[in-house]
Amino acid sequence: MTPHILVAGTADKKGEELSFLAEMIREAGGHPIIVDLGIGKASIAVDIPQRDLAALHPEALSLLGTNDRGPAVTAMEEAFAIFCGAYNSCDTAIGIGGGGGTSIVSAGFRAFPIGFPKLIVSTMTSSNIAPYVDIPISA
Repeated sequence: MTPHILVAGTADKKGEELSFLAEMIREAGGHPIIVDLGIGKASIAVDIPQRDLAALHPEALSLLGTNDRGPAVTAMEEAFAIFCGAYNSCDTAIGIGGGGGTSIVSAGFRAFPIGFPKLIVSTMTSSNIAPYVDIPISA
């Protein structure tokens, strides 16, 4: 059986990296499913466009393509969490991102069941990652 692997990231900012991951998955015998979490125009072809995700949130569609990054990222976090909570067509997931992308990816991946295999590759791992994994900061 060919594993179906969700590959999530902002295709406007990390398109080249998403394409690389998808190609490596194909070469290893997997079937990548690229999901665009970006708020700008995708730089690569994707399987699940940002508009499909944004449609799951009441404000996300209107924020796509705007310079209102904070609210757009928050809306896409919520939309991706709804998507991941209902999506059952993959065997595992990998997400990539910088600050905003990691925030969106981690919000969605937290909606997968405990034990579901998932990996996030981020430029933000040298900072406080507690918010990404939903762990309260203790004194």
